[in-house]
Amino acid sequence: MLRIFFSSLVFFVAFYRLSFLSPSLYLSFIPGVIGFFYLLGQGRLFSRKLQKPQAVIYLIGVCILIYSIILDILSIIYSGNVLTGLFAFRFLFIIFLSVFPAYFFVYLIKFKFNDFLNVFKICLIIQTLFFLIMFLNPAMKSFIYSIFGMGGSVNLLDHNFSSRGFGLSGEINYMSPFLMMYLVLIFYNNILFSLIIFITQIVNSNMVLISILIGFLASKLNVYFKIILIFLGFLTLPLLNAEFIKNYAPRFYDEYITNSGERTITALSEMIFLVNRIDIYSFLFGFQKNISTGVDIASISRKTDVGWVVMFNYGGIIYIILFVSFIIALSFKAFKDKYLAVFWVLIAILLNSKGLMLGMNGYFFITFVLIFLNVYSVKEKNEF
Repeated sequence: MLRIFFSSLVFFVAFYRLSFLSPSLYLSFIPGVIGFFYLLGQGRLFSRKLQKPQAVIYLIGVCILIYSIILDILSIIYSGNVLTGLFAFRFLFIIFLSVFPAYFFVYLIKFKFNDFLNVFKICLIIQTLFFLIMFLNPAMKSFIYSIFGMGGSVNLLDHNFSSRGFGLSGEINYMSPFLMMYLVLIFYNNILFSLIIFITQIVNSNMVLISILIGFLASKLNVYFKIILIFLGFLTLPLLNAEFIKNYAPRFYDEYITNSGERTITALSEMIFLVNRIDIYSFLFGFQKNISTGVDIASISRKTDVGWVVMFNYGGIIYIILFVSFIIALSFKAFKDKYLAVFWVLIAILLNSKGLMLGMNGYFFITFVLIFLNVYSVKEKNEF
């Protein structure tokens, strides 16, 4: 019981990217340090007997890190980049705050895939309880947010306070709802559980609609059962009148009923741009300017959330090729089912279109959890 408690705690803080009091005090730093020493002590950090897929991941990772350092140096010279805007810094965050905590987590669950499923389910239930607490009593949001370093979140602004951000995650508006919905569909053949996650998380992010579509296609549900569910879904739609949707999910109402999705399309079109005229050099190597909205650089006036645009302006097509290669190598190592591996790559492409994925987050944490389970588990067969 104690082992499940600690493993659930590690999983929760790492998957949901939680901080404590300050947004820069990441709680996953603690399991990250422990995971580093466990890997080092067991001789798995610098193993000489690397399988080909692992060697490819190491090689691409080293290339990304070296290229990031070069770009960062040029960026500091050209635009006065800050620490949080350095790509090498963000890549190292993946290692220290996603990879190492992932290893410590799988060590706690003794490399058992079934225990991973049980812990993940516990964490999903806890997240749903946090959702209900904040949704039914929005005043609790400010208090809980302040404890976990989210006091400056946009979810505390007046226009968001009662309409989004219900739950406990550093990525509650972005990655967490999407991943929760998808992973529930592929890991658990439980319609009621999936419905609960959908009902709660669609309030936080409209991208859950895309997630449920991908998860539905990727799930191992019987084909005929999928057809029946689609039919029932169409029958249920007329029962959800506009007034109900407006009161329950106002952001979804404004986006898809009032504006027919045009607001998102307009916003995206404004976020796709280049900081300068493109030539062969900038096409290959970018402009070494970090135009991410999350980075405060005085010399950058126009910014974007779209990860691919940020990457291209910073490191050109070479950086994008390296990053996509890294994602593909990780995905096919994490999932034995190649069908699911392809979907995992697709999810990364979609998430990086919404925001900059490079850095610690739930996607990389889950990926490395599955990789470590595949590599080191000898007692149980991982079906995924």
